[in-house]
Amino acid sequence: GRKIINRLDEKRKEINQELVDKKAANDNECKRIQSMITDAIDPHLVAYKELDDKEKQRKIDLENALDERIQTFRNCIVLSNDMDCDSLSEMIHDVESDPCEHFYHRSAEALKVRNEVVEHLKSIWQNMRKAEELQRLDAERIRKEESERKAENDRLEAQRLEQAEQQRILDEKQAKIDAEAAERQGEIDERERKIKAKEDALRAKQEAQEREEREARIAMEAKEEAAREALEKAQREQEAEQARIADETAEKARIASQAPDKVKLAAFGSDILAVIDCAPEIKDKEISKRLDGVILMLKDAAGMTL
Repeated sequence: GRKIINRLDEKRKEINQELVDKKAANDNECKRIQSMITDAIDPHLVAYKELDDKEKQRKIDLENALDERIQTFRNCIVLSNDMDCDSLSEMIHDVESDPCEHFYHRSAEALKVRNEVVEHLKSIWQNMRKAEELQRLDAERIRKEESERKAENDRLEAQRLEQAEQQRILDEKQAKIDAEAAERQGEIDERERKIKAKEDALRAKQEAQEREEREARIAMEAKEEAAREALEKAQREQEAEQARIADETAEKARIASQAPDKVKLAAFGSDILAVIDCAPEIKDKEISKRLDGVILMLKDAAGMTL
């Protein structure tokens, strides 16, 4: 059984090898024939290829051109960002008026894009119109507010100028009042200064007078004290002299009592003059008192009656 299997396997390999060889021979033959055919038709293929390439390039150029024209519609949306309402309205009219001709197989696409762009631009225009209207209203409101503010500022400025003028007038009046008040106050101050100067002078004079009077009084008191002390001293000296004279008189009286009457009288007169001469500054009353004392002593001494 094994041998049969081996024989069958060998036969299969042999057949396969024959088939491989035939296939390789067939492939080589086909390549040879194909090469002969290619060499025969190659110039025509090159010409066809050139035509085909040109056609393809034409189609590509056409597609690019159509894409560019269609993109032109779409670019209008971008261009609208820098436009005002009037410019955008003109562009919408131009786009909407485009008939979309010569788009060939893409005419429907171009028309659709154009219509979509027109609708979008109209929407932008409406929004822009609303925005411009709002801006206009805002600008109008701002102008009105600015006008009202300017009018208010003008009114306030006029009021300020009027108040400033009134204040200036009041300041001038007040300055005049202050000047008059200052002048009056100056006059009052001058009068008060003069009065004070007079009062000070009078006070100084009074003080000087009081000082002089006080000094005079002190001097007078000192003089009186000196006179009193001098008088007391004189009195003491007079009393001492009177005592001496009294002693002498008593002695003379005793002697006179033994002498003639004429001698006694002379002695009496001499004593009296001595009493008067010893103190000439003594007042009359004091002299009288002293004489009375001397006379009494004489009477006692002489036993005489005058």
